[in-house]
Amino acid sequence: VNSQAPIPSISLPSSFHGRNVTPPFLKGKDGFQDDYSGHELIRLAADLLTKAGIDSAELDARILLEHVFKLPATHSYFAHDRIARDDEERVFFALLRRRLTHEPMAYLLGQKEFYGHNFLVSPACLIPRPDTECVVEQCLSRLKGNERV
Repeated sequence: VNSQAPIPSISLPSSFHGRNVTPPFLKGKDGFQDDYSGHELIRLAADLLTKAGIDSAELDARILLEHVFKLPATHSYFAHDRIARDDEERVFFALLRRRLTHEPMAYLLGQKEFYGHNFLVSPACLIPRPDTECVVEQCLSRLKGNERV
C-alpha cells in the first residue's frame, strides 16, 4: 500500500463524536491517534467519503474495515467495539486515502466477484462489470445448444 499518495483536501467535520479528531493522513504527519474503534473508523471514513462525493460512502467504509480486520462480508457490525491495532490503522487510512481519490474499491481490495467467482484485479486490468454477466449467460446458453457463437 502506497502511503505516500497525495493527501486529499478534505477536512474532518468538527462534530466527529464530539471530539476534535483529525486523522494524521489529513494533516500529513506520521503517527496515528490511539484507540480507534471499528465504529469510529467506519464513521470517520463514511463522513469523509460522503464529502468526497462518493455515493456508497457507508458501504465502502464497512467493506474497507472488513478487509483490514480480515472479517467475512457484512461482519463489520460485530467489530464496532474492537480497537484497531496500529498496523490496521495504517492500512485502513492508506486505503481510505486512495478511495477518497475515487480509486475503485476492486483495486483497493485486489479482487472482484464476477459470475459467482472471485477474480484478482489490479489497475493493470479491467474490473469485471455486473452487466457483463448477461454476455456470459448468452454465450453459455449458445454453447449448451451447440449453436455457433
